[in-house]
Amino acid sequence: MSLVLEIPDQVVHAIRLPTKNQQQSLMNELAVALYAQGILSFGKSRELTMLNRV
Repeated sequence: MSLVLEIPDQVVHAIRLPTKNQQQSLMNELAVALYAQGILSFGKSRELTMLNRV
């Protein structure tokens, strides 16, 4: 199963991140927020960001 999150164009344009890294940066922010709230484990947060353990 996958989840598609739709963000309105106006909000996307307001996000001050380079377009090239915008999606990855938002995934990182989501993973950190969910981990900080205790919703995701460290391992699952890392999996969400597609980063390795190091």
